[in-house]
Amino acid sequence: MILPRFSLSKIRVDEVLLDARQQVQQANPNYKIDIHFENNFDSDKQISVNGNECLLKVVFANLFENGCKFSVDKSCVVSIAFMQSDFKTA
Repeated sequence: MILPRFSLSKIRVDEVLLDARQQVQQANPNYKIDIHFENNFDSDKQISVNGNECLLKVVFANLFENGCKFSVDKSCVVSIAFMQSDFKTA
């Protein structure tokens, strides 16, 4: 089986989360999604990952939608914490 190749680039996680929330709430106006950032960040580097933006948005949107769909009050709270990593990439 040949798997498709996905382009990877530096992506700001906060922007993908906010886009996914907007997408879910446009399709389901009665859903309430709160995103809390546990700590402040000093640079884009702290909140950026190497990934595929479209795939990450699909993953987050699915998580948000399932969280709201299966909650009693159609809401979910997402907490994001950015931590220092002990590894370096080249």
